[in-house]
Amino acid sequence: MAPTIEYPAVRRSDKVLTMHGESIPDPYEWLGDPWSEEVQRFVEQQNALLQSRLSAAEGRAAFKERLTEMFDYRRIDVPFKEGEGAHAAYYHFANTGLQPQSVLYRRVALDDEPKVFFDPNALSEDGTISIVTYRFSKSGKYWAYALSQSGSDWVKVYVGTTDGTSETVEAKPLEWVKFSSLTWTDDDAGFLYKRYPKPKSLADREQQEQQADDKKPGHDAGTETDINLAPQIYYHKLNTPQSEDLLIYEDPDHPDIQIGQELTTDGAHLLVSEGHGCDPETKVYYAETVAVLAAAAGPTKSGKSAFRPIVDDFEAAYDYIATHDGYLYFSTSYKAPKRRIVRWSIADAKVGHGAMQDVLPETEDLLEMCRVINEHRLVVIYLHNVSHVIKVYDLRDMAKSPLELPIALGSSVISLSGRKRQTELFYRYMNFTSPGVVMRFDATTDTTTQFDETKVPGLDRSKFEVRQVMYKSKDGTSIPMFLIGPANKPTGPRPIWLYGYGGFNASITPAFSVFYLALIEKLGATVAIANLRGGGEFGDEWHRAGKGYNKQNVFDDFAAAARYLVDEGLTTVEQLCINGASNGGLLVGASITQHPELFGCAIADVGVHDMLKFAKQTIGHAWTTDYLDPDSDKKAFDFLRGYSPCHNVPMGVTMPWVLVTTGDHDDRVVPMHSHTFAAQLQHAHTDRSDGRPRLMRITTKAGHGAGRSTAQRIEEMTDKYAFWSLALDHYAKEAK
Repeated sequence: MAPTIEYPAVRRSDKVLTMHGESIPDPYEWLGDPWSEEVQRFVEQQNALLQSRLSAAEGRAAFKERLTEMFDYRRIDVPFKEGEGAHAAYYHFANTGLQPQSVLYRRVALDDEPKVFFDPNALSEDGTISIVTYRFSKSGKYWAYALSQSGSDWVKVYVGTTDGTSETVEAKPLEWVKFSSLTWTDDDAGFLYKRYPKPKSLADREQQEQQADDKKPGHDAGTETDINLAPQIYYHKLNTPQSEDLLIYEDPDHPDIQIGQELTTDGAHLLVSEGHGCDPETKVYYAETVAVLAAAAGPTKSGKSAFRPIVDDFEAAYDYIATHDGYLYFSTSYKAPKRRIVRWSIADAKVGHGAMQDVLPETEDLLEMCRVINEHRLVVIYLHNVSHVIKVYDLRDMAKSPLELPIALGSSVISLSGRKRQTELFYRYMNFTSPGVVMRFDATTDTTTQFDETKVPGLDRSKFEVRQVMYKSKDGTSIPMFLIGPANKPTGPRPIWLYGYGGFNASITPAFSVFYLALIEKLGATVAIANLRGGGEFGDEWHRAGKGYNKQNVFDDFAAAARYLVDEGLTTVEQLCINGASNGGLLVGASITQHPELFGCAIADVGVHDMLKFAKQTIGHAWTTDYLDPDSDKKAFDFLRGYSPCHNVPMGVTMPWVLVTTGDHDDRVVPMHSHTFAAQLQHAHTDRSDGRPRLMRITTKAGHGAGRSTAQRIEEMTDKYAFWSLALDHYAKEAK
């Protein structure tokens, strides 16, 4: 018999949540206050418990050492050309190996030695300040860049010059910016950005602390849970205070709307898109750039009146590609779930679906990305059986057969650069065993050459095998799944790490992971990646089949993957560990509460676990398009309550080994979700001598995932390995 697991005492209150006339017990409501001392003790105690358990894992130190070795390799992203004349230069991000964040380099010519242009690692001792987004002005003299601290979605926007000095142009950064692109006007005078109102809870606490006799440190942005509503697009003129920025666009009648802005490739027009939540379907508006700025500076103090609709409904997705020969080009899902390319005439000023002209029809493959270079060359990236294909068309003669660019079979394009006025395209692809190859396509000669290849010292790719299988879900739908494992060895049974996501139209394509290869090397494991419904791998219909009232299909797809792996003799229940992050964390939570018997171990990262509260915190209201709205719809409330992990933890039922993880600055999926789920799991663990712990890991100074330092990533991966290895040892001893 295994020793009894002792969990920290976690207070259960008599609080209830009332929704649609029903009272739902809410004993851990207090865990939603990120600033309370009781919650801080909870975090410290849960982390201490986890580390006390992981200290028993043999091979933990050796795994961390090997993982660190594997991380220590030079990696480079695509070069991108910015600026004109004396300010023209190539930039790229690179990491020497173990640097916390990648560094931005600059060179005038491609064959010049690159020099450090901006190093975010110099901004903090622990490497937790990261670049989230950036944009150079048309001339290349200035650049605007957004920095995040501790992984928060909130960023501060700074402006710098490209002349080699490190000084910022302005005394203060722009604040309360989130989910924003940065859009310079062609005259270099300023740029557009999106901001939200300052969270009320932060403002209130700042006021309280200023009035208090006992001054306490303030609270970081990113730890609050206030709902983010009423986004606004502003124009910021250089060297003016943020308070004088011009309001370009807002929709006060729909504060939950998502908005974004873009400048056309000729600089003549501004485009604004409106979307509901995270759905890809959008409305699109356009206006002459000068007219928008004039209106914003006029009596109405808003540029909105200058905009006219191109598409004024939410029937389909529209993504701007380029302006060419008097036409606006878009990719769209209108009557094309796998997307096609259309255009509108600017001169005719006719808008709507009836005025669009076909340019490139829908195919059997999903059209994922588009780019125009060399004025008329249209680069289209398709997703074929969950791997990318690149084709180059000529806008002057679309009937001409496209040129196909080289890319290794079973790979994903993860970044590309090139603009309409530029003659070259850089693209970087990777796959499960290759960390990245950068290619350069010259549109003047139609030649493609390898620019750079990233290699991991000591990594022998021939030792790994990758294959794609198809399996049947509960309703008979065929689901693709990648299997990455050791080459030239019996297929099983062996430990399998099964990853899934299945949501928000996101395609999970082949990607390089040092962690996955280390698991294969150290445990002889196989990594399985299931392309579940709800994702975007096969277009809009695949997405719709796993959203809203179809969400159960995603959980069924994942359960079917587990059964397939066991039935095929590739693994056993005890050797199977499931993992997912964010929406994938929800997937893991729902899977272990619905089918605890199918898995030996489960690791849920930064998951959405309380399906009754998510819409009232930070940007959670945007997820109702995928999850439904529990507040406004009783039917949706009942459906969500039926699978919400926090509300469906079975009492006294044998569960897998469970690890729930979050970050204390996660303002995307706030820590409350993971705190509450872990507490409920521990409360329901009545037979604590079964040897199957339910533990939690909270990373400090970390958010939803983006911006984590290399050291933080290595520590977390090591802990996951240790947790799974302990589970495997436990089951092996049980079997004796």
